[in-house]
Parts: sequence; C-alpha cells; structure tokens
Amino acid sequence: MRPPSFRGGRLAALLAAGALVAGLWTGASPAPAVRAVEKPAVQEAGPVKAEKPAGGDEAKESIPPAPAVRAAEKPVVQEAGPVKAGKPPGGDGVNPAVLSVSKVEIQRQFNELRKELLDDRAAYIDRWLAATAIFLTLLGVLGGIGGYIGFSRFRQIEAEARRSVEAANKHETEAQKSAERAKQFVEEAEKDRNTLKALLINAEEFDRMSKDDPEKARQATQEVRENPRADLVDKAVAAALSLQQEGKRDEAIEKWRGIAKVAEGNDDDLAARAWFSVGYLLDEQGKYEKAIAAYSESIHLRPNVSVSYNNRGVAKKELRQYEAAMADYDEAIRLKPDYAGAYYNRGIAKSELGCHEAAMADYDEAIRLKPDHVNAYYNRGVAKYRLGRHKAAMADFDEAIRLKPDYAGAYLNRGIVNNALSDKDAARRDFGKARDLARAAGDEEVATNAEQALKVLDEQGA
Repeated sequence: MRPPSFRGGRLAALLAAGALVAGLWTGASPAPAVRAVEKPAVQEAGPVKAEKPAGGDEAKESIPPAPAVRAAEKPVVQEAGPVKAGKPPGGDGVNPAVLSVSKVEIQRQFNELRKELLDDRAAYIDRWLAATAIFLTLLGVLGGIGGYIGFSRFRQIEAEARRSVEAANKHETEAQKSAERAKQFVEEAEKDRNTLKALLINAEEFDRMSKDDPEKARQATQEVRENPRADLVDKAVAAALSLQQEGKRDEAIEKWRGIAKVAEGNDDDLAARAWFSVGYLLDEQGKYEKAIAAYSESIHLRPNVSVSYNNRGVAKKELRQYEAAMADYDEAIRLKPDYAGAYYNRGIAKSELGCHEAAMADYDEAIRLKPDHVNAYYNRGVAKYRLGRHKAAMADFDEAIRLKPDYAGAYLNRGIVNNALSDKDAARRDFGKARDLARAAGDEEVATNAEQALKVLDEQGA
C-alpha cells in the first residue's frame, strides 16, 4: 500500500502564493489568485505579463514563466523560508501590510497541507497496524487451531503407542512363556535322549540291568517307545531292546541288523551299538563265530569301546582261542585300566592255559577294583586249589558264599577242598547244600556233580 499524494489544489494554492510574493518583490502587480478545485488538472502555467506600477516608469522586464508543476508520487515538502522584503530596482518599496498578509496566508496554507500529510500518514500507519493486528490475530488463531490439532494428534499417537507397548509387553510375556515351555520340552526330550543314549552306548550296563532288574529295564524301553518326542530310530532301538528282554533273540537280532544298516554312514555310534547287540545275542545262542564277526563290525565303527573287545575275547575263549582272547582283553584293559571284568576274563584265559599264578594276579586286580566280585573269589579259589593251596582256596570259597549265599558252585568246590583236607562231614554238608541249591536254581550240571560227590563219600564209608 502506497501513501496518498499531496492534494493538487493545496499545492497549486501554495505555488500561487509564492508567485504573488515574487511579484511583490519585483514591484509587479500580483497575479490573479488560483482557486483550488477538488481534483484539479495540473497544466503548465503561461507567462504572466507585468503591469506598470503606479508612480513608476514602464518596466520592460517580465517575470519568467513558472515551470510546470506535476504531482509528485512521493513529494518532499520543505517549509518555505522567510521572504525578505527588498527594494526592487527602479521602483518604490512594497507595502508592508500586503507582504505580511501574503506571508501569513502562505504559512497557513502550508500548515494545513502539512497537517493533511500527517493525517494521511497516520491513517496509512493505522491501516497497516490494523492489517498487521488482523494478520497476527489470524496467525494466532491458525496457530492455536494447528496446536490443538497437533496436540490432539499427539495424544492419539501417544495412545496408539501406549497400546502398542502394552501389546508388545503382552506378546513378550507370551513369548517368555512359550520359551519356557519350549525349554521344558527340550529338557524333557534331552532327558529322554540321555536315557536312550545310556541304552545305546553303555550296552554292558543295560545288559546287566536286564539281568539284575528286568522290570526296570522293561520300563525304560517302554517309556521310550511310548514317548511322542522320540523319533523313529529311538523307537526302533527300544523295540529291539524289548524283544531282547522278552527272550525273542532271533527277532531282536533282525531288528538290530536293520538298525545297523540304516544307521551306518549317518550315525556310526548307533550302528556300532546295533552290531554289538547282534554279537551279544549270537553269543548267548552259542554262535561264537558269528558273534565274533558282529563284534568286529562294532569295533570297526567304534574302535575305542573297551566292552566290544572284552566280549569278543569271551567268544574267542569259548572257541578255545585263548591267546587271541587274551589279546582282546589286553586291549580292553588298555582302553579302560579300571575294567575289573577284563582282568577277571583274562585270568580265566590264563587259567585255561595253565598259568595259575598269572591268573591269580588278574583275579587279585579284579577284586581290588571290585571287592564284591564273587566270581573273582570263586575262580581265584579254583586257581589256588590247583596249586595245592587248599586252605587259601577254602578262604576264597568262604568269601564267595558270604557274598552270595545261594552260590551252589561255591558250596560244591568248598566240599571238594574239605574232602581234600579229610573233613568228610564238612564235605558232605557242602555237597548236599550244593545239590539242593542247584536243583532249586535249575542248574542240573552242578546238581549232578554234587550228587556224584555224595555217592563217592558213601562208597568210601565216610
């Protein structure tokens, strides 16, 4: 917005007053007054002719024409300085009263013009201030509306974020519960797997458990078979063990063979365990050559398992391959220096070779490692008897009977020692006890030997 221009009428009047003063200064008659119109058209003024002043000579000089006055867009108004009265050349002095009136009129019109200018400027500034106030008010209103909208959106976002956090916390809690359930599942599965691993790897322990506590062994395999977390291989192993416990050796052998063929190349530990079980069952059937072949397969897959060497040595001993059997026992002891069973079996092989002193040393070590090894006492008593150490042999048979009161064979051998020591009554008591225990246990061989020993005593009149 541009400030208003000076009004043309006021400016023309001011110029006319200036011309009047100039005419008075030169002694000429004043120019006719120019009246201001509301919106005058500014035209270039023509020359003003000088008239002959009263009481003077005719003046030839005329007042030069005033320049055309145009309305300035932004005129700079300056206050006119005082007009000094002077004596025009060739004329009389100017009437002081006229000069004074002219000066007052000029000053009055100038003041009015300045007042209008200031009023216009004040109005202009007021309009600008009003517009600025309106703008700022609108800006404040818009800012308030925007702030309200922003705050409302912020609260909405905050609420959504809070819901998201609550949902995340809920999911986190559920995830923790799921993780705990998964962990528990894994722990239970690992426990089951460890139980099965004991069945797979420690075959000797499981076989002992099958003999000592058949019900416990049966429950262990049954749990694996019914466990939904067990895989097909695990269940196949449990099924093979169940057949083995039930005395279905042929079916168990076929089951183990199938497991071995599937596992070889993928799980050699499992395949070795399967071949070991095949050898064990064949050994129980008296098929020693085939048992040795199966044990050899197991050793090929897992050459660091001492029990495989021990059992292969037992099968070789049954075939009277004592030297070869001793070699397997030696390896079993090398792999497991505290293997009491391997020392015991090596003692038997040495006894069969007639090395009773060496056999007694192995029996001693077996007893040291396993003080309740009944058979080690029994066989050491046999070795001592063969070496003529009857009283020492008697002590070993006594310990065997103490550890196993129903040991028919120990009573039989102690009766033989008592007979050798000429204690016929003690011998008769031992032979009778051995016969009765053997018959109760279904051991016909021991029962028959005890019966024959009693007949010998009767024939001797003891």
